[in-house]
Amino acid sequence: MRGELFRWFRLPRLPARQKKSPVDRLEHLARHAAGILTARLDEIERRLDRIEGRTSARATELGGVALEADEYSQIIRRLEVLERLSQGRGTYVGDNRVLAKCVICGFVLGYLVEADDLLLSPGLILNGSHEDDLVRFFASTVKEDSHCLDVGANYGFFACLFGKFAPRGKVVAIEPHAAVYELLRDNVSLNDVASVVTPLRAAVADSAGQVQLFPRVGRSGNTSITQIPDAALESLGEPKAAAFRVDSLRIDDLLPQLDDRIDFIKLDVEGAEPLALRGARQTIAANPRLAIVMEWAPSQLRDAGFNVAEFVDEIRQAGLAPADLGPSGVEELSFDRLLGLDYRAGILLRRPARR
Repeated sequence: MRGELFRWFRLPRLPARQKKSPVDRLEHLARHAAGILTARLDEIERRLDRIEGRTSARATELGGVALEADEYSQIIRRLEVLERLSQGRGTYVGDNRVLAKCVICGFVLGYLVEADDLLLSPGLILNGSHEDDLVRFFASTVKEDSHCLDVGANYGFFACLFGKFAPRGKVVAIEPHAAVYELLRDNVSLNDVASVVTPLRAAVADSAGQVQLFPRVGRSGNTSITQIPDAALESLGEPKAAAFRVDSLRIDDLLPQLDDRIDFIKLDVEGAEPLALRGARQTIAANPRLAIVMEWAPSQLRDAGFNVAEFVDEIRQAGLAPADLGPSGVEELSFDRLLGLDYRAGILLRRPARR
């Protein structure tokens, strides 16, 4: 089997006249590898078709009696391999960008991500997915005409999904980091959701004006209102990046752009969540069915100077109740349990159901 894999992934040399640059070489190898993977995928599909044919014949012979468990398991394993091979492909396209292919809920999407990113790009390229529990929640709840707000949109993973899930709705996606905003803008166009999704370069806070943010080298998704200590950066082998200032706005300021209706907010702002929610009081009051999916990172909140217990009390006073989003779905949380939680990619905040 190992010899067969080497045979499949042996890459040809470029003719001497084509050796122009390392990028040319990389692009050539990427195209060749993509062709090999496609051929391999076709072969696996043909094998699965043969398995299906044998399975049907066996079922007929048994007069409809169920197949043995190990035969079912074998088929399921092959289907899982096929599904994985159809996910997670990336091609370097130059200018520090990788184009990653994702197949999510039946939609085929392409995302441009930073080639040198160590935080989000590797998982997306290798797995073809990101924060699956949150994807499942949005896929099951966002409607065709929903109005969605993606705060801390990064390269636009959820913004583009919202555009696919809500083709007759409206989506506003906010990202403050200049280079990452350009990825967001280009991904909105690439995935043909520009008629639904409006990207904005800004930060969200409790007032309009400007804020200072501290980016990370190789971890743009961790851009924050908090400066990482030099010792921590040194331990990661990460150089210090220059801070920048960017315009800030309140979530409430976006209500007119969304026709005074917001159904879903995805909120991931690296410890500045209290500021974002303080600037959303009118939105929360005016939208009783609003669902907020917020990153829960108590350590980031403390690093940004917030008291976690006081922030939880602000959530309670806003009339919102927390729930955990996990592989099994939505699990209601008490405020005490929320205080005891460590990191979560997303918790759900919404008004409690009337009993």
